[in-house]
Amino acid sequence: MRVHRHIVAIAAASAAFLGMLGPVPARAATFTLCDSADSTSPTIAQADALLANKYTFDGFKTAILPSNLTWKEDPFHNATWVLKLHQMYWTEPLWYAYTQTGETKYKNRYIALLQSWYTKNPQSNPPSTWSWAQHSVAIRSMVVSCAIKRGITYSWTRAMADQHGAKLASSSFYLVTGNRALDQDIGLLDIGCARGNASWKNTAVSRMNSWATHDVDSQGVSKEQSDGYNLYVYKRLDLAGRALAACGVSSATVSSQHQKMLGFLVNAETPSGYTVNFGDTGTIHLPYDFKDPSDPLNWMYSNGGSTPPSMPLYATYGAGYAFFRSGWGSQGTVSQQTHVMVRFGAGRANHGHEDAGEVTLEAYGNRLLLDSGGPYVYDDSNPYRQYFVSERANNLVSIDSRPMSAAGWAYLKGQSHDANMDFASVYHLKYSGVTTWRRVFYDRRLNVMLVDDSLVANGPVVFRQNWHLRRDAAVHLVGHYKFYTTSSGPNVTITQLVGGKSPQVLTGATNPIQGWVTESGNSKYAAPDASFTFFGRSTRFITLIVPSSPGSTLRSATASNFFANANGFTVDLTVGGSMDHITVGQTSASLAVLS
Repeated sequence: MRVHRHIVAIAAASAAFLGMLGPVPARAATFTLCDSADSTSPTIAQADALLANKYTFDGFKTAILPSNLTWKEDPFHNATWVLKLHQMYWTEPLWYAYTQTGETKYKNRYIALLQSWYTKNPQSNPPSTWSWAQHSVAIRSMVVSCAIKRGITYSWTRAMADQHGAKLASSSFYLVTGNRALDQDIGLLDIGCARGNASWKNTAVSRMNSWATHDVDSQGVSKEQSDGYNLYVYKRLDLAGRALAACGVSSATVSSQHQKMLGFLVNAETPSGYTVNFGDTGTIHLPYDFKDPSDPLNWMYSNGGSTPPSMPLYATYGAGYAFFRSGWGSQGTVSQQTHVMVRFGAGRANHGHEDAGEVTLEAYGNRLLLDSGGPYVYDDSNPYRQYFVSERANNLVSIDSRPMSAAGWAYLKGQSHDANMDFASVYHLKYSGVTTWRRVFYDRRLNVMLVDDSLVANGPVVFRQNWHLRRDAAVHLVGHYKFYTTSSGPNVTITQLVGGKSPQVLTGATNPIQGWVTESGNSKYAAPDASFTFFGRSTRFITLIVPSSPGSTLRSATASNFFANANGFTVDLTVGGSMDHITVGQTSASLAVLS
C-alpha cells in the first residue's frame, strides 16, 4: 500500500528535457485529482518544493537531489522510498499549480519528469529493480493515464502508456490477490480507457470483479489483516467505482463489496475516531468523506456531530475479529465510550501480525491497552520490524523462546452476548507443544473486563502475559498481583485473581526488544509493557481490568465469591453500588444483575 499523505517532492525544471517537449496544451480550466494521488488536494507550496529539487515522501526526511534524475536515487537506502519515487504520484501538485496559476514552469516540469522516466527506464535495462515492479507500474499507469487525459499526447507519452498497458495486461505480471493487485486493475482500466483499448478495459473489469469477491469476504472484511490496509482497500474500491464510471463501465460487484466494508470499518473504529492499529497500521483518523454527515465513520470523528450508526453494540467477523462497545454515545459523549477488540482467525498473512487472541481497550477518550502498531519498516531483517510483527508486541500471552507460528488458526470456540455483557472464547495451538485458551468477558453494565488465559505446555516454559500501555502512563506495582497507571489521560487497573505471578515493566528495552510502539513509518517510541510471568508446564491468568476516566481518583472493582475450575470461573463483581454475578465457561458466559 502507498501511504496516502501530502508529499512535498521533486526538482526544478530540467532544461535538458524542455527543449524536446514541443507544443504544450493550453492552461487547464479546472483541476481533477488523478487516480494515483492523495485523496486530499495538493498545494502550490508542494509544487514549489518540487521545482526546488526537494523530495519529501511520507515517513522520510526531505532529500535534495539533482534536477536531472538518473532514477537510481536512493538517499535513505530504503526500498519503500525508491518505490515511491518510481510510482510518480508525487507529480500531481505540479499540474495542480499550473491549473491554478497558469504558469508554464509547473506544467513543463510535470511533462519533463514523465519524459525523463520514460527515456531512462527501458524494460531491457532499467536503472532500478523498482522501475518495473508490480506496484510501481500500477500507480504510475494512473499517472500516465492522467497525463494523456490532460492533453499530454506526444508520441512518447502514448508509447509510455502502451508499455504500461501491455505490462499490466500480462497474466504473468498480475498479482491476482492483495491490495497491489487491485491497484493493477485500476491502472489497467485507466490506461485502457485513455488509449481506447477495449481488450485492456475488459480484462481490467473482469479482474476487478474477481478480486472484489475473493479479497473481500461476504462480511466486508479484506484479507489484509490490518485495519489500515482494510481502509486502503475501502478507498481503492471507491476509486475503482469512480474509474469505472469515468470509463463508461459499471460493476455491481465492485459497488456491493465496497458497501459491505463500511460496517467493519465502523465497528473497528475507536470511540475517538481512530484505527485500532492491528497489523501493519499507523495511527489513522478514519473518515473518508469528511463532508458527508451521513457517513457513520464521521460519528466517532466528530464526537457525535453527525448521524449516529444504527448498529448493535457488538460484532463478530469470521475473518477473525470481535468488537464490543459500551455504547455509540450521543453528541459530545462518543469519545468517552469503551471499545474492545478480540483477535482470532487465520494465521498471519499479507499485512497481519502474530496477534492470535489479542485484546485491545480504549475508554474515556484514549487508548488504554494498545496494539503496538506497524509496519515501522518493510524490511523483515530489521529487528524492530521483527518485534512489531511478533506476539510480544501484542496484548496476549507470549512464551519465552517459543515464537508463535504464522501458520494455523486461532478458533473462536464460542460467544455470548446480551444487553449487559459480551463474551468470546478463543483457542489455538500456535505455540509448539502448547494448548492456549483465552476467554474475554466484557461487563457493559460495570464497564470492566475479565480475561481468562489457560495454557498447558509439554515442558517448563516462561509464560508472559503482556499489556502494552500509552507512553505517558506511569506504572505502579502493587505486590505481585496488581498494577495501575497514572497519567494526564484515562488510566487502567489490572489485577490478577489467581496468584503466583511475577510482575515486570519494560519500557524501550533493547535486549530483548520490548516496550515500543510505532504509529507511522520509520518512527517508533518507547512505551511501557507491563507483564506478569510464570515458569512451569501450565499456567492460569484470570485478570480483572478496570478503566478509569482522567483524574486522580481511580475506579475500583471488588471481586468476591471467586471460584475457578479447569473450564472457567464464577465471581461477584462490585463497582460503586452495583454488583453483577459473572459465570464464565469454556465456550459460553452469562451475567446476573445482583444490585
